[in-house]
Amino acid sequence: MRSSVEIYTLETDTSRVVWQTEQLVEAPNWSPDGQSLVINGDGLLYRLPLSGGEP
Repeated sequence: MRSSVEIYTLETDTSRVVWQTEQLVEAPNWSPDGQSLVINGDGLLYRLPLSGGEP
């Protein structure tokens, strides 16, 4: 199973992939500061920084 986390921009009707992984991840949500996404994978929560890097 391969998952990809993408951000979709309504104004431009475009999306960009911000992270891909071989594990199943679900339910991305914005962090309160808007600088990262919080995602669920294997029963754990991960913070994905939008500035780059691994969760």
